Amino acid sequence: MAQEKRVNNQQGGSGDRDKPPRYTGGVGAILRLAFEVVYISFMLLIIAIVVEYAMVFFGFVDNGTDHSRLVLMNYFEFLTEDKGANHYLIDPLSVTSYVMNNITQLFGTNLSELMLTPQTGIKAWLYMPVFVIFTTIIKMSYVVSTLPLFGVVWLCMIADGYVLRKERIYTGGRDSGLNWSISMHMIGVPLVGCLLIYLIAPTDNHPTLWLVPIVLLSGIGFRAATATFNKFN
Repeated sequence: MAQEKRVNNQQGGSGDRDKPPRYTGGVGAILRLAFEVVYISFMLLIIAIVVEYAMVFFGFVDNGTDHSRLVLMNYFEFLTEDKGANHYLIDPLSVTSYVMNNITQLFGTNLSELMLTPQTGIKAWLYMPVFVIFTTIIKMSYVVSTLPLFGVVWLCMIADGYVLRKERIYTGGRDSGLNWSISMHMIGVPLVGCLLIYLIAPTDNHPTLWLVPIVLLSGIGFRAATATFNKFN
């Protein structure tokens, strides 16, 4: 009896192992992705606000509590200049205006009046998150507007890396797990690290000073990753 029970348990265990994995796609996957996007965006705004408060509190920025308002005004000037020059396939001003109009209507705020009125005292501390949030939205709109440039640079770099990979295959070059690991870090550091710093840093530099190096560095990473990919795959 004990042996039969043991055999049945083994058969039942093997049956469980033979079952196909549970399907996790469909609507659930879309909802999880949407939740993750909202969660990451929310946490990004919180970090940007905390950084601004810390920089002002410890005196690392000029103009004190008025710093965030002046930074927002500078970014609006960037939007106006770029709108007239047609620098982007996706206009950052259109992206920003769409998002900001919905937010201002939702909360009933007059952003133009807030930007043109210097705040002092406790009121300045209270309005700081508002200016930081809108500044971060403008930064995100520039990221969206730069997506065509990301695509073009990445495609060119991947094509160049593919040529190098073919050359390595035909010349009998050796595979290197270390080079592959380094190339993957060359992609991740600009796209995650540098992009995160750009979004949360309380600076008033033009976004192209951040985004162009990020595009180029991540493109070089894609080129290296394609060139060092396992030649037997």
